[in-house]
Amino acid sequence: MEHYLAESVKKQIQNLWQEATEIRLRLGRPLTIRFLAKECGVLDGRICAIKEAYIVTPRDISETVDKITEASLYAYKQELRQGYLMLPGGNRVGITGELSRDENGVKMQKNISSLNIRLAKDIPNAAVFLYPFYNTGLKNTLIVGPPGSGKTTILRDLIRYLAGKYYTIGVIDERGEIAASIKGQPTFDIGFTVDILTGCSKKEGFEILLRGMRPDLIATDEIGFAADLCVMQKASQMGVKVLATWHGTEIPRSFFELGVCLRGTPGEKPFFVGGLKNENTRPAADSFYRSDLWPVGHKT
Repeated sequence: MEHYLAESVKKQIQNLWQEATEIRLRLGRPLTIRFLAKECGVLDGRICAIKEAYIVTPRDISETVDKITEASLYAYKQELRQGYLMLPGGNRVGITGELSRDENGVKMQKNISSLNIRLAKDIPNAAVFLYPFYNTGLKNTLIVGPPGSGKTTILRDLIRYLAGKYYTIGVIDERGEIAASIKGQPTFDIGFTVDILTGCSKKEGFEILLRGMRPDLIATDEIGFAADLCVMQKASQMGVKVLATWHGTEIPRSFFELGVCLRGTPGEKPFFVGGLKNENTRPAADSFYRSDLWPVGHKT
């Protein structure tokens, strides 16, 4: 990751990025990194109060953007419409600045003022607390949580676990964060019986997988629209189970058989919802600690 950072930023952060979940560059403001829910300042390779941190310069922003885009920002205009760029390894860079518009809406961003480099983590057995729920077979499952609660990490581990049971799994990796494929080859271990679609919409992905790949289960990340739920329910009616994540704090009423609401506050357990059609709820039997997921030692 460090080779995507401006040299001065790299010098400030040093090895701290290895345990961080985000690196944030804000023009004219302190350089920060995030460990789980806490954002901290950085100065000379150590954590400090945000007000005492290194101040990000215009050169830091431009040099980092040049490294990320290989000095060809315009070539990434389609990605910039969406407000982020993808890096190898499932890492995502959020970008804000001044918007340039054309007749189709947002054209791209210019005068970039902030970068948020989200560092993907692959944690084996992150979803071990969920494994017993699949002893009787696959279930339509929804994982819900706020930003940074581990939704994608748990989704990826569940895919890997279920592939280990030799289910045929189709993955719709819209932003390349689940499998982090490069030229079709996943860089994360997601199992042997998994077929991956990268860079397509949920609707397109479901249609392609249902037509051609005969999956037992289709997995995807960050659903958020009624159309997503409709196509997923259609797949379920065709006998294909669905595994997905939802960005939020409450599980929507839907066809899902198992819901898991990840908590964003340290020390809280996840909340399981079984049989959403009947609205029966029950708390998790086992504690779920983020210290089991992340190497930082914080519990959530």
